Parts: sequence; structure tokens; C-alpha cells
Amino acid sequence: MAGVTPPGPNSAAAKSQLDQLSELFRPQATFDYRHFFHFALAKSWVLILTLIAGLLVAISYVARTPKVYQSKLVLEVDAMQQQIVNVPDVRPQNLAALDQLRTIEQNLNNRTLMQRVVRALELTKNRDFMPPPEGGGSYSEEALASALAGMVNPIVRRGTRLIDVFVQHGDPKVAQNIANAVGREYIRGSIEKRSGTSEMALQFLMEEAERLKKKVRESEVALQEYREAEKSTSFEAQENIMADKLKDMNTKLSATKADRIRMEADFAQIRASEGNVEKLLTIPSIANHATVLDFRKQISEIEASIGTLSQRYKDKHPKMIALRTQLSEQNSNLRQAVLRLPPLIYTEYERIGQTERSFEAALAEQEKASLAHQKKTIRYKELMRDLETDRALFESVLRRMKETDVTKSIQADPVQVVELASYNGVPIRPDRSRAITTGLILGFMAGMAIILLLMYLDSSIKTVDQAEKIFGLPTLAAVPQVKDLARSTTLVVARDPNSVVAESFRSLRASLALLGPESERKITLFTSALPGEGKSFSCTNYSISLAQQNLRTLLIDADMRRPSLHKVFGMDRKAKGLTEYLVGTATLDESVQRTQVENLYVMMSGDKAPNPAELLSGNGFAELLTEAMKSFERIVVDTAPLVPVSDTLLLLPYVQTICMVVQGGKSPRNAVLRAIEMMAKVSHRPDGMVLNKMPRRSGIDYYYYYGEHGYHEGVYGSTKVSSKQPATAGKA
Repeated sequence: MAGVTPPGPNSAAAKSQLDQLSELFRPQATFDYRHFFHFALAKSWVLILTLIAGLLVAISYVARTPKVYQSKLVLEVDAMQQQIVNVPDVRPQNLAALDQLRTIEQNLNNRTLMQRVVRALELTKNRDFMPPPEGGGSYSEEALASALAGMVNPIVRRGTRLIDVFVQHGDPKVAQNIANAVGREYIRGSIEKRSGTSEMALQFLMEEAERLKKKVRESEVALQEYREAEKSTSFEAQENIMADKLKDMNTKLSATKADRIRMEADFAQIRASEGNVEKLLTIPSIANHATVLDFRKQISEIEASIGTLSQRYKDKHPKMIALRTQLSEQNSNLRQAVLRLPPLIYTEYERIGQTERSFEAALAEQEKASLAHQKKTIRYKELMRDLETDRALFESVLRRMKETDVTKSIQADPVQVVELASYNGVPIRPDRSRAITTGLILGFMAGMAIILLLMYLDSSIKTVDQAEKIFGLPTLAAVPQVKDLARSTTLVVARDPNSVVAESFRSLRASLALLGPESERKITLFTSALPGEGKSFSCTNYSISLAQQNLRTLLIDADMRRPSLHKVFGMDRKAKGLTEYLVGTATLDESVQRTQVENLYVMMSGDKAPNPAELLSGNGFAELLTEAMKSFERIVVDTAPLVPVSDTLLLLPYVQTICMVVQGGKSPRNAVLRAIEMMAKVSHRPDGMVLNKMPRRSGIDYYYYYGEHGYHEGVYGSTKVSSKQPATAGKA
């Protein structure tokens, strides 16, 4: 019939719908925080139970756990060991280094110290420290020391030289005594250890001093025997004398060699002058000779006299003549003296050469004697060094021995107690507030984990957004869950038109009307994935809402396996209906009955059919719709669920609008997706969803109804059917 049959499964539109459906089956990687929030609200009882369980566990832990008390002793470590006696060579040890502090920290918990504390406090007799072992007797000192080590916890304060010694015990007084005893016994042990070390060091120094004393004596004897063998009392004095002689001879030899070189140069000039007086006077050895200098002095005096008299007398004056004669004689004497000097100079040159050679021979002899003396001195210096070394070591040991003897008893201990352990009657374990807080936190975490697990295991639909996101279908209406809705109030649109549920079905009517032209939305089919999801409830109330618009509406019960409309309207199950019409034993008028709602007619499923699929697979249903459209303005078909049986798939090609009913909090999403896929392969995907029995706090309150605020009161009027009015059957 025209305008009834939608596109077949092989059309391009069907293929596009299949592609969209396959996209829906892809896993979603995003986490829906909003859905988780609403799911957590719905499962808040789980969180409350886990919080109560965590609180009970914490209270049980606090009640069953023995009380433990803690006492604290504070020790201070000096940066440098104090020096009572100022001995320069005794350098104190630097204790401010972290490794030194850590060493002291570890020693505060070693077995030796713990045994000292056990003996000092007589813990072997103290029943308050540890309960006696089973079978009587007492613990050994080693066992008590091991137990005590587990109670003592020294900790270095960061950035300081303070060490906190924590002691934990079930008795606060015992914890206080142990903490003070640990500090006291550590300081005592340190003093005893230092005193014992000093005694050992002093004994060693005394033995070393005796050995070095013998060695010094042996060195002195060896040195004296060598002096006697070499017949020398002072090697140092002889060495100094020889050094002075060598220095003096070197000086004289150098001066003589310089004179010889100078005389040799003058003698060469004398031979080159060949008796020329003027040239001879330029030679230093002749010019500086005493005779020449004497004559030059006399000549200078005569020339001075001539110069003085020449101012008073003429050249012919007798005095002037006498002075000039005297000057001439002196010049003649000077020349004669100069000519006599070369042989004398050569003689002097020879003498200086002989002197130089004698100095060289004496110097060589002196150097030979000095080398021989130095060879003897090598052994002497070796013996002398040994003696000086032995004396220095002996003196150093004597000084160290005196220093050790003085400082062994008066050196201050580097570790001091700055705060004694006090009595603390407040237990540190169990911490009630911390235990309760931890229990509540663990209970909260466990509750949230359980809720998260339940959410992942729950495949049902909780919100409108979730349904549209998962199935890719628009939500035509969301029917809220009403706790007091019973079978007698199934016709809620007719009996309570002002309710929120009735308003939801009127919204469904409006949504379907907006899907397309009126001519293409006259035949509507309601189905679901599984039984019990409310498809009969939905299609019945939708039909009533159409009837309230004065539309002549036919409601067909096509669920021939488990029909339910006869129960809703209170009609006879065996009355003629769809089965009789399809087999041809009844006409349309005989199969249709009037209901108590005006303009609403219903066709029951009729007698139980042995083969519903075969009846629906023929052309009978298509002919039914064609014939019914002549008498009715709207047709609503209630069908069987899709996943269990295939009856509904046979009817899909003959309807115009498909509504998928999904029950909130119940319908598995995989089953719904499977049903959508089956419809898409046969005809087309559903035009929308009707979310039935949606939880009131899972999103419906915020999107689809305002019933609690009175928006519907006095607006939507309809013919009400009294709950006492009996259902009457009638012909159309």
C-alpha cells in the first residue's frame, strides 16, 4: 500500500544505517564522569556500608592493639673535640661531618651498648620490661639486648648536630628509664674506650722511646769511631777552612791572570811602536809608570811657571830663557826614560806569568785536597744525619708521651645530653584519629572501587545522554520510574493525565509527530530487545494520547506468543483478533473491539496460534494495515521482543515508524545493539527510543519532565476513565 512500506534492506539508506551501527560497536576510550557520578549516587548504599565496615575495622584495631608509649632523649655532638690542654700537635677530630654523625647514630643501637643498658638497668630481673617466657625461667642477656635494640631508634636531625634517641615500650616509665640509660651508658662507654686507647698509646710510646734511645746511642758511637779513624775532631771546620783557601786562591789567580793579559796586550803595542816615544806614551803600562808620571808632573809645573812669567816678561828675558831651557831638558829626560821602560815591562810580564802558573798549581793542589776531604765527609754526614734523625724521633716520642699522659684523663667527651627523657603518658600507638581516618579512607576507596566495578559490570542504561551516545538514536520520550504504579494503573494517561508519566507520553506523541509529514507517520510499531521492558505499557499509553487528540486509533496486539493487551483492557483472551483475521475466519470489524477510552480501539492477538511466524510472514498483515487505514487515522502495533523471536522482523517492512523501548537500569546494552542491528538489516534502524522506568536521579529530572513543579496542572485535559469503570467490549 502506498505510503506504508519503507525502504528495503538492500537500499543505500539501509547500508548507511549499517555503517552507523558498526560505528556504535567500536569501544569507547573515554570515561563518562557524569554517568559515574549518577551511578555512584544510585549505589551510595555500597559506599555507606564500606565506610561503616572501615570504621568498625579501625575501632576493632584500636581496641585490640596494645598501647605503645615513646620517650625521647636528645644528644648533642660537638663539632670539634674540646681541648682542655692546649697542645699544638694534638689535633681534635672533626665530628660535624655527616659520616661521623651517622657512625655515632649507628653506635647508639649496637649490641654492645644494649648489653651495657641491660646490665645497668638489671633488665634480666625486671618483669615490666618483657613478660617471662613460657615455661618459666628468664631471658638471656643477649636475647634482652636484641629485644632492646628493636625498641631504640636513634635519628640525626637534618642540618643539626642533634641526635634524637626514641625508645618505645608498653610502659612509659620503662621507656623513660631505657632512653636515659642509653645516653648515660654510651657516654660512659666512650670515656672508657678513650681511656683504654690512651693507655695503649702510652704503652706503645714508652716502648718506642726505649728503642729510639738505644738507636741514638748507637749512632753517637758510630760517629765517634769514624772521627777517631779519620783523626779529625771537626769535619765542618776543616771543610770551611779549605773552602776559604779555595776562594782566596781563585781570587788571586783571577787578579794575576787579568794583569798578565793586560801586560801581554801592552807588550804587543810596545813591539809595534818600534821606539816611537809618542806611541809608547799611549800604552797604559808606560803612561802610568811612576818615572813617566814624575817627569810629566815636573814638565807641567815648568809650563805653568812659563805661562805665569810670560805675562810679565818677554821671551828674551833671562828667567824665560832659563825656564825654557829647563823645560827642554825635562822633555829630553822623559823621552830617555820612556825608551828605557820596555825591557822593564817585559821583565814584569814574565814575572806575572810565573806567578799565575804558581797560583794555578797551588789551586789544583788545594782542589785535590778538598775533594779528598769531601769524600771523607760523605760518610761523616751520613752518620750525622742518622744521629739527628734518631734524636728528632726520640724527642718527638718523648713529647707525645708526655702529651698523652697529660690529656688521657681530662679530655671532654664530644657527646653530651642536652635533654633528658621525660615521662610521657600519652601512647603513640594506636593513633585513634589516624586509625579511624585510615579506616574511613580505605572504606571510601573500597566503596568507590566496588561501585566502579559494578558500573563496568552493569550494561544497563541509566541516563538519556548515555542511551543516545551508545545507541546513536534520539530519545523520543523518557518515562520516569514510579514506585506505586501497579497493574491497575497501566492506563496512566487516561486515569491520571496530570501525572509526570502521562506528560512523558504526550511528549512522545509530539516527538513522533515532528519526525516527518503526517502521511508518513500513521503506522507506528513498538518493540523491545527483551521481554518485560514495557513495550505494551508504552504503546498502550501512546495510543491513549493519540485518542485524546480525537484521532481514531487502532491498537494491534501483534505479540502472538505472549499477548498482554487483553489484561490491560480487561477483555476476553479468547475473543476474535489478529489470529482469526490472518487465517480468514474473521473480518476486520469482527476482530476490532472498542475500549473504555474514547476514539481508541484494540485488536487482540486472538486465539493462540501454533505457528505465529508463518502467519505473519504472508501478505495478511499488509492487507490488514491497508484495510485498517480506511477506518482509522492512526495504527499502533505492539510486537514481540526482537532477540528471542523473529516475529517482529516480519512486520518491519510494513510500518512507517519504529519505536525501540528500552527499560532504564535493566535492558542490557548489547541486547539492544543486537536488536538495532537486526532491524537495520531487515528494514531500517528505529526512528527513536522510549526510555521506560528511568531512575528519577539519573538524568531524567534535568531534561524531560517538570511534573513536580506543577507545569502540567490545569493545562492538559482529557476524558478520564474511573478505576471503577469496567472495560466494555464493542464493535468498531
